[in-house]
Amino acid sequence: MADHRANAKVMESSITWNYTTYLNIIFLALAAVLVIRFLRSGDRSMLTMMGGNPDAEPHTAPDLRA
Repeated sequence: MADHRANAKVMESSITWNYTTYLNIIFLALAAVLVIRFLRSGDRSMLTMMGGNPDAEPHTAPDLRA
């Protein structure tokens, strides 16, 4: 029985750039643009206001029963 390991070739591993690498870079750039746009538009204050403690101020819904 022949030893198959004798014919094995060891190749150097290296980092390769394929289409998923480029897609990841594009999506990271898009996410950065959207986060910067969100922070510059003033929506951060609205988001912090919405994240308050529910017990802090009671919410009373209008009574719609007639």
